[in-house]
Amino acid sequence: MKINGNNRFPYSNQIYQKNSKNIIDKKQKPEILESKDRIELSKIGQEVKRYLDKIEDIDRREQEKITYIKQAIQNKTYQVSSKEIAESMLDKINQQKGRLEE
Repeated sequence: MKINGNNRFPYSNQIYQKNSKNIIDKKQKPEILESKDRIELSKIGQEVKRYLDKIEDIDRREQEKITYIKQAIQNKTYQVSSKEIAESMLDKINQQKGRLEE
């Protein structure tokens, strides 16, 4: 066995090349898989998302309405319709009567 030779371990170079090739292959595989991965919502998931979007829209509109009324009250420009109040009161009374009769 030569001590001062360039090729002290004849198989070490082959093993190194083989291992470095495997490391490169492992690094490339996730990139290939990432391009093929997809996430799709099921039909139920899509319906749930649609309903959540509707709820957010309703909440946003209600918040805008509340803000408008608060500003009108602060500015003393909020006007209440006596007719709307009377109709609302009658509706509530009729609802309560309907519950009592059942």
